[in-house]
Amino acid sequence: MSSGEKVEARIGITGRVQGVGFRPFIYRMAIRNGLIGYVINLGDAGVEIAVEGEETQVTQFLRDVREEAPEVSEIEGIVHECRPYRGRFSEFVIDKSQIRGRVASGIYPPDIGICPQCLGDMATRGSRWYEYPFTACAWCGPRFTSVRSLPYDRERTHMHEFPMCEHCRKDYYDPMDRRFDAQGITCSVCGPEMSLYDAKGEPVEADDLFMEVAEYLMEGSIVAVKGIGGIHLASLATRDDVIEEFRGRKNRPYQPLALMSPNLDSVKTYAELDGDEARVIQSWRKPIVLLRKRHRVISELVAPGLDTVGVMLPYTGIQTMLFKRLSEPALIMTSGNKKGLPMAISNEAAFDELGGIADYYLLHNREIVNRSDDSVLRVIDEKTAFTRRSRGYVPDPIDVPLNKGIGISFGAELRNAAAVATNGKVFMTQYLGDTDTLEGLRFEEKAIQTMRDLLNITRDPDVMGCDLHPGYMTSQMAEVISRETGVTLVKSQHHHAHIVSVMAENNVSRDDEILGIALDGAGYGSDRQIWGGEILKSSYSGFERLGHLENLPMPGGDLCAYHPYRMLVAGLSNAVTGDIIRDITENHVEKALPHGKTELEVILRQSIDPEILKTSSSGRFLDSIAALLGATYYRSYEGEPAMRLEALASEGNPELIDHGVEINRIDGKYVLNTSNTLYYMSNILNKHKKLDIAAFGQKYLSDGVSEIAIKASEDTGISVIGLSGGVLVNEYITKTLAKTLREAGLNVLFNTKVPPGDGGAALGQVCSALDSVI
Repeated sequence: MSSGEKVEARIGITGRVQGVGFRPFIYRMAIRNGLIGYVINLGDAGVEIAVEGEETQVTQFLRDVREEAPEVSEIEGIVHECRPYRGRFSEFVIDKSQIRGRVASGIYPPDIGICPQCLGDMATRGSRWYEYPFTACAWCGPRFTSVRSLPYDRERTHMHEFPMCEHCRKDYYDPMDRRFDAQGITCSVCGPEMSLYDAKGEPVEADDLFMEVAEYLMEGSIVAVKGIGGIHLASLATRDDVIEEFRGRKNRPYQPLALMSPNLDSVKTYAELDGDEARVIQSWRKPIVLLRKRHRVISELVAPGLDTVGVMLPYTGIQTMLFKRLSEPALIMTSGNKKGLPMAISNEAAFDELGGIADYYLLHNREIVNRSDDSVLRVIDEKTAFTRRSRGYVPDPIDVPLNKGIGISFGAELRNAAAVATNGKVFMTQYLGDTDTLEGLRFEEKAIQTMRDLLNITRDPDVMGCDLHPGYMTSQMAEVISRETGVTLVKSQHHHAHIVSVMAENNVSRDDEILGIALDGAGYGSDRQIWGGEILKSSYSGFERLGHLENLPMPGGDLCAYHPYRMLVAGLSNAVTGDIIRDITENHVEKALPHGKTELEVILRQSIDPEILKTSSSGRFLDSIAALLGATYYRSYEGEPAMRLEALASEGNPELIDHGVEINRIDGKYVLNTSNTLYYMSNILNKHKKLDIAAFGQKYLSDGVSEIAIKASEDTGISVIGLSGGVLVNEYITKTLAKTLREAGLNVLFNTKVPPGDGGAALGQVCSALDSVI
């Protein structure tokens, strides 16, 4: 066939090609290359293209598609075949969407931060979008939070209640306009509207609502602001008195509060960020990025006792308009919810749940279909480490090496997310928060059902996965569903699920094994004790425990997590006598324990009981060090003691303390001694700075578990190490582990697509479950 001969080409493109202006992009590429034919959206099966033209034109068209696709699209595959020319077409057209039977080969994108072009429209006087807060186009705006079902067309989104005006309709049907086929297209003539209310829910009239809100904020008020995935609570970030009032109303005494700044220059006035962090924070996903504090431009009460602060940039027109009326470097912009409840998403919920917290409510009349909190991450060694994966990332699928069967998993309990797997892809739900309440559990049920509906999964799954812990409400819910449906339920040991999540997202073969280091606060062990510092030989279907941290008494169970000094006393009891512990704690016990010396005596008695619950948790070890150094005596939010310890350690030098790791061989397993180390650190409090001891404590944990992993590698011949667990968002520990292991010639894998903490456990659970039945 000569290059000038005409052909008909049939092309199929899979991936994230819905909701990103992909069909108009194809239209423009076809017109540019002189081709005629059509492009059609096939729902979850991608897009189909048929073109007629010369072979050279088709070749150039395919090259343009690959090289110039919209930034937020993601092409997974392009298949094409050339057929004899039949002269079937007279022009190039964009056909109506169709639904094909194949499931989950592609999906619409996550919510996309407002694009520069739409910001330009909002700044242009005389345009229909001038200062219009709902401005969007085919390249940006709500997606996951707006859609009810696929294909992603307007009538199946929250925009079905807002008929297009004559002008928007013209743009919508013009293939050369960037708002062509943009399901969120709207303008000041026909779109949603903002409204302002006082604390009693009474409307507040104002010529400029955003100026009114800006004035309220400058006066020190707290304002509930409805966005695209939920309702935020906003206030000044520069005044201590405002933040003290904010924390008191929200019953959130110390937990760090997220910030939003108008631009990168403003961020640089109070935080440090490198090139990778700048790239991520400015990306279209617009996550909250944890950055190191710089100057005291913002109040220390934003993130008390920490060396980092979570920051994001505006991602909606609403937020952009608010900052346009302010000259502040940042606002507090945190989830609008009562403690223990999911974030409010409706106007009614705002008044009901945020009453007594918010002074004013800046709301709108557009529905939020799917709740989605802001994503939170940290950049460590040029890799993302999520603490929360949600807006901007969900429902992006994760490719896994198990391509048969449908699976559902329910995750853990705190900072949770669930998962739905089909056709070799795992779709994580949005961040669910803590699922230890009825409201949290209902949110999880709805999130799973929403994902099933969007993936067109109408039958029962082949298998389900949950945590081994019998007390988790998610595990109990899974058992009930399993009994009712007859679907097999696979219970995963918590830390095995963490390691499998690393294996899955790094595409480790089903036939391979790796060594896993799982470091976190707590997980129910197969011996009914509490694990959390584990070295496992792991496959998808099972594991062998090769090493762990020393088992320390845990009197009172979770009381040790909330009162870390209790954990310190219990840990010391493994190493020294009660009299020595009384001497060590003499000057601290009354303020460190709620019931002082009386409680101390109870802890000492319980700790030597042979039946006492024990833990190998690395989180509890770090908490004990934090308590020893006086960093905190009460955990007011998840991870607080270890986070405060990390902040203290960031200014310390661990090399000033010369003390090697102690590893013993017990019952055939390598065990890192921690009780003797706690005692050692208690003896050097007057010889070294607290910040140096804090740094040493982190180094001891890193050196100890890496040494065990290297020994395990030598024993097993396995050279691939997976790192997971909530402790892996600690920058120093993560970097030190990776450096030591790599210097030993080992290949180190990380979680970068899901959180290393419990928010990623469902990925491991569903993969283990699928592996057991297919």
